[in-house]
Amino acid sequence: MRVRVLIALGAAWGLGAASPASAQTPPPCAPGTPQALYLDGLPERVAYGPPESFMVAEAFEDWSLDGVVRVRVADAGSGRVISDAPVAVDQALAVRLDLDDPPVRVTVTYPQRNETAEDEGGAPPGSTRCTQALGRIVTGHRELLLPPLCGEGGYRPSRSVIACRDGSRQLVGLRWRRWNRDVARARGSIWVNGCRPTCALGIFRRYRVRVTASRIRRCDRDGQRYRYTRLRVRYVRARPPGSRRVRVHRVRCVGA
Repeated sequence: MRVRVLIALGAAWGLGAASPASAQTPPPCAPGTPQALYLDGLPERVAYGPPESFMVAEAFEDWSLDGVVRVRVADAGSGRVISDAPVAVDQALAVRLDLDDPPVRVTVTYPQRNETAEDEGGAPPGSTRCTQALGRIVTGHRELLLPPLCGEGGYRPSRSVIACRDGSRQLVGLRWRRWNRDVARARGSIWVNGCRPTCALGIFRRYRVRVTASRIRRCDRDGQRYRYTRLRVRYVRARPPGSRRVRVHRVRCVGA
């Protein structure tokens, strides 16, 4: 099973403490009860690979937090709990989905009370206290990259330099099919420098090629996003003198 984690990125400075008179877990809040907290920064759809940051923030309404906040991350299908921990309001958190992980459900539970009603005498102390819950299902999607210029990856690039030391081989005019699949295919051209007498003085010639991208790996250089790390280039007709019909190029990835 791949790892899906809830990461505490910031220091917990206020976990929230229940009053001694109401230390026990209160009953669930009635439907339609305003929420004292909300999820800030957690989208329903994220790219596989990098951690997606979010936090639990205060809504600053009549209702206020009155106890400990817990965040649970579970498999949205099976319900298997992956992480369940107390967190602080405004603490930096993150969820990360590895390649092709199923959706996860992020659930926040906490006690709250109607501070305004109780403080102004409209309700007996502690009578409004209830357990509130909010949540979101987070689904991952593929957003694979390929570096166009020997550095950070780009999404579905129309060009890619495959000879990074001297730039003597450059794929151009790439028209991709099946991008984000395990194997993507493209048609295009390659500019090849004959490097005679030297690469600095050589002449570039263009050849038609078909390209296959494969071997998906997570790459630190791309902020832990996934990229294709192998390119198979096949010359369609003419090819450079002395060159094989098919060449395989590795796309380097720091931390792959």
